[in-house]
Amino acid sequence: MPEQQANGSWEARVRGALAEKQTSVALSEALFGPNGAFAQVGGTREAREQLLRHPLYQQAHSRLSELRAAEIARFEADIAGIESRPARLTVQIPRSLHAALRAEAAREGVSLSELVRLKLGLPYVLLTRALASQASANP
Repeated sequence: MPEQQANGSWEARVRGALAEKQTSVALSEALFGPNGAFAQVGGTREAREQLLRHPLYQQAHSRLSELRAAEIARFEADIAGIESRPARLTVQIPRSLHAALRAEAAREGVSLSELVRLKLGLPYVLLTRALASQASANP
């Protein structure tokens, strides 16, 4: 058992954090933050090595990994398909600009939405092409 706080107070704090904290950020802060359960444990190299082997430390580390994995999975599920779903953007523009864009779209044979998407995306396309060209010129 780690030499510092061998009375078990850090162990009670770890158990409490494991029982109460439901996110990886909250659990990490409760365990490893400046005032966390492990903050004062392991003042020596030997004590730190003992702490790393302690079953409660290993349990806490596993729980933290589980929470992180679950949060990553939820995030990935949330963003899955975002690119395939159209987003809506409402912008107020002067009537004269609207009329000019509508006329240009008609001349080009595209919808006003498609014309605006093309115009908004052009700087990105040009930038990525320039970066790709630069990268191939300087391997």
